[in-house]
Amino acid sequence: MQVPKKLTKLIIGFILIAISLAGCSNATTSDAQKGDTSSSNNSSQTNNGAAEDNTSSEEVKKVEIPEGIELTWYMRGGASSGKWPVDTMKCIEELEKRTGINIKFIEVTESQDDQYKMMIASGDYPDLIHWTHHATYPGGVAKLVEDGVAVELNQLIEDYMPNFKKILEKYPTIRKELVTDDGKYTFFSFLNPLESETDKLKVATTGFVMRKDWLENVGLDVPTNIDEWYEVLTAFKNSDPNNNGQQDEIPFDGTGLEMFAPAFGLRSTYYLDPETGKVKYGPIEPQFKEYLATLNKWYKEGLIGNNSIISDSKVTDNNITSDLAGSFKGLDNAWDKYLKTLQEKNPNADFVPVPWPATVDGKVYTDRTELQSHINKETTIITTSCEYPEVAATLIDYMYSDEGSFLLSWGIEGVNFDYVDGKPVFREYDGETDSLAAYVRPHLSLPKFGYVEAHIAAFSEQRITADRVWAQASSDLIIPKMISFTVEENNKIIDYSEGTDTQSMIAKFIMGEEPLSNFDAYVETMKKKHNVEEIIQIYQDALDRYNAR
Repeated sequence: MQVPKKLTKLIIGFILIAISLAGCSNATTSDAQKGDTSSSNNSSQTNNGAAEDNTSSEEVKKVEIPEGIELTWYMRGGASSGKWPVDTMKCIEELEKRTGINIKFIEVTESQDDQYKMMIASGDYPDLIHWTHHATYPGGVAKLVEDGVAVELNQLIEDYMPNFKKILEKYPTIRKELVTDDGKYTFFSFLNPLESETDKLKVATTGFVMRKDWLENVGLDVPTNIDEWYEVLTAFKNSDPNNNGQQDEIPFDGTGLEMFAPAFGLRSTYYLDPETGKVKYGPIEPQFKEYLATLNKWYKEGLIGNNSIISDSKVTDNNITSDLAGSFKGLDNAWDKYLKTLQEKNPNADFVPVPWPATVDGKVYTDRTELQSHINKETTIITTSCEYPEVAATLIDYMYSDEGSFLLSWGIEGVNFDYVDGKPVFREYDGETDSLAAYVRPHLSLPKFGYVEAHIAAFSEQRITADRVWAQASSDLIIPKMISFTVEENNKIIDYSEGTDTQSMIAKFIMGEEPLSNFDAYVETMKKKHNVEEIIQIYQDALDRYNAR
């Protein structure tokens, strides 16, 4: 076993990339799969307990599973933390039975990124680490390999991972996101084929939410473009839709102003020109001035709350539940999060999801990177401290198999779910289907493929409706999140970011502290003084390398 290289220094900070880091598709379960979900079915296992590839006849190296072996898996805290510790989940217990591999999960829920950085800096690693590596570690997983923290996976995949190989072969778009520019595999992730509407529902979880009862009170429909948004927000401001006799309404509250930029055919950061496929930087484009002018007008007329600039989430939450906010950027859990409290104040209160506003030529774009990527933002690495990397690879490969993915999505038949009309349906747990969903499906970003139906099976119809509305937008503005930069390129991006304060300037334009007549001068400063065009070219070069994978 190679001794891992000690890190003398961990760079504290994030990769300053302006683009955000987020199976068997949605086919119904076959009869064969149904039979394989039971713990009594061991037909897919070898004599030593390791699961064979159940879909391929190609020669695969056999792995001897040492008796009593335990792999340690460091994991970012999530839905399973607390009430449903991942170690005791039935599907994990079953996973261990089927593979003959014991797993000790180390869940971290407090000061997560700080603890992760301290662990990496110490040189003392568990066998596997599940984390937002690409956002938290400068240089991402490729740099973790270079620094002696993670192992390169190519040979392990070739020798021990037939199920994973099949996915790579069948889905070249997924392969491009997983492999580095020089052809190396370094991490595993939950993989979403994005082939169906159901696949997209899992990731289309953020969008605009508006008061349905307020729209009814002012006699207007859900807005579909910027002009209609202005009409609705103005009516919210002037028509007392909360019926309290006061002009205290906040038509749009909280964060999310950047989500209006796609209605002008761009993003407030680096983006792809949908016409040319070339990288551009939104804040220096002519239509960005139109975007700023629109928001400046809304701000001056009181259609945007001050909290949209200050961005205090607690203030926003209070305004929503106090019957003051007419619209906001929300998750699909907004109905669960706010509505009960809000209805205590106003029994008639209700929400409605609002589609992404269309451009003047009717095109509808999103700025949510999740709708473009097949990979979850949380990924798993095998560390250089792992004594049995081939065992770890075998375990993960089983998780990517039809049988393993189904297990980690639905759980165990007769325990977690039953078949109704040939389809799996979650049982209730502690009286709540939602609770069961958390209990069965630990960390939705664990390595596996597809079965997105299980993710949304416990959702309310309101959440599904919202996701369906938001999923209709095109992701053509989004730069693939898995483009990668050289060390030199990344340093230039960092230097550029430290030398500019674009977000502050945008806020000043919106609030009128900086007149829009200075926009052209601002653009020239960005080009000449801050070399933004050089950074655009760096992104373009990275994109070209990505497209050549």
